[in-house]
Amino acid sequence: QHRFFGRLTQPADDGGPVLVWRVGIADYGGFVREGLVEEMIRAFVAHFEDALQTGRAASLKARRLVRARVIADAYGFGLENLQYLGVLRRIVSLVEDHFPEITMSVIVVRAPWSVVTLYSIVRPWLTKHVQEKVYIFGEDFENGLREHSGLKLSAMPRCLGGEASDGEAGLALQVPLAVAYA
Repeated sequence: QHRFFGRLTQPADDGGPVLVWRVGIADYGGFVREGLVEEMIRAFVAHFEDALQTGRAASLKARRLVRARVIADAYGFGLENLQYLGVLRRIVSLVEDHFPEITMSVIVVRAPWSVVTLYSIVRPWLTKHVQEKVYIFGEDFENGLREHSGLKLSAMPRCLGGEASDGEAGLALQVPLAVAYA
């Protein structure tokens, strides 16, 4: 319930997995505060491994390479999240080093100006190949979503104006405080 990423049940038209990340409302501070960063990173790696295997199965069936689409919902992302850039850099490095060809595109939607600022900081860490896959849109993202991922808005979770369950993308609930018992 605290995870902020998931794979939609309904794949893209070509069978590729659709990953949704609720990066704007993820409780990064809670993960750090409660010592859960390593656990979150392991879960994220498992998430990408799932996307790899799903894409592999779709590729075998289609007899051509089928890749995932990543939709990153940046709604709620603020400058306070910049203090967690070290964690983000580790995740970006892991994905680039171990899963470079999984994604067809990364579509950032509902992006406030802080996300555009963050991307300008993170962009140099990315390979040129990855930079060419990333597209950033504000609240009006339906046409960009379709153009760069082939996905319809209706395929998205309800929180993005679609028909899929928000739970498929992860609920991204706040990480509770650990309670010490005496």
